[in-house]
Amino acid sequence: MNIAICEDIPQELDLLRRHIETVSQKRGIETACTFFHQGGDLLRYLEQTDSKFTMAFLDVYMPGMSGVQTAQRLKEAAPATQVVFVTSSRDFAVDAFELDALHYLVKPVTEEQVAAVFDRYKKLELPRPSIRVRVGRDAVDLELSSIQYLESRNSGTDIHTPRGVLHTTVNTSKLAEQLNDSFLKIQRGLVVNLHYVQRMTTDSCVLKNGVSVLLSRKERSQIRTAYREFVFNAADGKETL
Repeated sequence: MNIAICEDIPQELDLLRRHIETVSQKRGIETACTFFHQGGDLLRYLEQTDSKFTMAFLDVYMPGMSGVQTAQRLKEAAPATQVVFVTSSRDFAVDAFELDALHYLVKPVTEEQVAAVFDRYKKLELPRPSIRVRVGRDAVDLELSSIQYLESRNSGTDIHTPRGVLHTTVNTSKLAEQLNDSFLKIQRGLVVNLHYVQRMTTDSCVLKNGVSVLLSRKERSQIRTAYREFVFNAADGKETL
């Protein structure tokens, strides 16, 4: 497992390195760490070599390019690399969530936090929760993570996915009963995968495809609270996968 560590403070970099080595040794995982002091150094390294990283630990506060900016570029250059943010503040938790970061560690980093990162990475290899829905005459198995949102339509439900829209005659409320806690009813007839929310405003949420959806007027406060809890649970590694 090749791991990149991008940290401008030598003591913090060394602490993180030691924790990674300790956790990997305890679990019998072979790891190799490459160190960078700035985000630009990491990106240039990827451009100039054939190296691929399994994970990249990025300090959020770095001179020049921030960890968040580095992650944005890294997602384009190496989308398979799992990003782990490391910072002294929770202020960037929402940014970490929107960038689909594997984890978000608050300094001082502990061995337990690093172990949680390895646990989350291992979960990526497990079978994904899915549901079976009837689409026309066919039964289709859909991973929950592939469902962006459900929308009531023509006495049934439109299921929005990255590959297009599927329609089933199953009622949206009935279908939503098969989903997990990553999904939330935003308004009547509309259930959204919270991983697919770009940002939440006072009275609406913007999805990652740019669509803006008004929140239920009666439940706006509860919806915003549920979203905030989901984001911070995601940062702590407690959300449902």
